[in-house]
Amino acid sequence: MKTVVIVLLAVLLSACGAAKAARETGQLFDKYGCMSRDLKGEKPCGVEN
Repeated sequence: MKTVVIVLLAVLLSACGAAKAARETGQLFDKYGCMSRDLKGEKPCGVEN
């Protein structure tokens, strides 16, 4: 029983780490995408029309 609890705890911790990594990756993608638009001379991110 102790082994099962340890395995479940490890799975839960891994899932939390994966979610955080995905969130941070998305934020970095947005950041560098906006920087790229700025360098190309296109409209800044978040500006309509």
